[in-house]
Amino acid sequence: MKRLNAYFRPTRFAGFGPWQSRLILSVLVIVIFWAVALCEKPASLSVAGNGTGDADVYLRIIDRLHAGEDYYSVVGSELRAGNYASRSVFNW
Repeated sequence: MKRLNAYFRPTRFAGFGPWQSRLILSVLVIVIFWAVALCEKPASLSVAGNGTGDADVYLRIIDRLHAGEDYYSVVGSELRAGNYASRSVFNW
């Protein structure tokens, strides 16, 4: 038993009592819910837009792939046509 305890060293939170632990956990949960509530909701992925959204680009890519075109040339041309970044992130 002594050997097992060597692997489980107490942390700085081991000295907290039950009420302190519950309070910290409650505050953490409230902060997480608050942060999620403040996040901007993503735009709808409906296809009924003007044809320039992400979903529309992906649908055009899928249509061209089903027509038998090469994946890399299709994705490259569609991303360039939509002004998406298609260069390496390490080229700054």
